[in-house]
Amino acid sequence: MKAVIVGGVTLDHHVYEVEPLSLPAKSKRGFHAVRELGGAHLIKCLLERLQDPNATDASTNEEAAPDPQPSDELQIEFGLATPDLLSLPTNHHGLAVFRPYDAVPKERHVKVWRVSKLLGFGGQVPRQVDHGCFGE
Repeated sequence: MKAVIVGGVTLDHHVYEVEPLSLPAKSKRGFHAVRELGGAHLIKCLLERLQDPNATDASTNEEAAPDPQPSDELQIEFGLATPDLLSLPTNHHGLAVFRPYDAVPKERHVKVWRVSKLLGFGGQVPRQVDHGCFGE
């Protein structure tokens, strides 16, 4: 059986609040940013992970040991050409900020990443915004 996943694709920007890497930083704030395809592409990846929980992300160098696959197993396919990350218009860019929270149920010294602020999707830049050296 085959499932073809189609639909809108977004570019998700995840900003993680972390300790700064540089020692002389006066601020106790730092961040780590990750970009990945979302929307229909994320649904495809989630379904693949549910089907094979031992599989690793294609962006890592690690590979899961191949298991024999029965012929009646669901084949998951992305039905669209995977877009270039930077070619998506700004209204397809979503941004969320994550920070570590105590695990529930609360375990000693165990933290989990959760969304602390959803910033939504991009839009038109208002004309009155001054972009400094880079804008008009």
